[in-house]
Amino acid sequence: LARGVAEALRMVHDAGLVHRDLTPANVLVLTIGGRGIPKLIDFSHSATFQGPRLQLGHPGRLTLPHETPGTPGYMPPEQVRNAYPSPSMDVFAFGVMLWELLADRHAFRQRDRMDYFEMQRNEPQGPPPLEERVPGLPRAIYELVADCTRLDPSRRPSAQEIIRRLDAVEWGTARARQVAGTRRAAKIEPTP
Repeated sequence: LARGVAEALRMVHDAGLVHRDLTPANVLVLTIGGRGIPKLIDFSHSATFQGPRLQLGHPGRLTLPHETPGTPGYMPPEQVRNAYPSPSMDVFAFGVMLWELLADRHAFRQRDRMDYFEMQRNEPQGPPPLEERVPGLPRAIYELVADCTRLDPSRRPSAQEIIRRLDAVEWGTARARQVAGTRRAAKIEPTP
């Protein structure tokens, strides 16, 4: 599932777009031939990152000065601060979703929009280390989640790099496969 979402993100980014609202609620899983195929939906907050960079308030900009597109709990600090759209914003959201999928809980305790915005503006943070919540997974998964949710957007991997790293994961022990299999089946409710 994670690889399929990363592949969909790679296609979105290759088209010059940023989704800006990647959440579990915006991923549908279609069953085709007995396989779950994730599909990204709701591009109402998407933006181009290759076009002109219009300042907040510019008449040609669709996002107004008082609007911040996205869902609390999945937005990186720079998105909360209305930074120009970048694929790294979607990578942060992907990392949070992967954290939640494996940890079977929300990554941030700030569920209210304004509380989350205040936290990300004043004391930016990513989710807690996944290994504290879910021991027994391959080190490569812990590192991938940490890299995707780095506070410095320039240090986050690309969607293509995420795919490469997911493909290289060695699930190794029966414990790791059991934990990942159990967590993959978990349903994470969207943030209200």
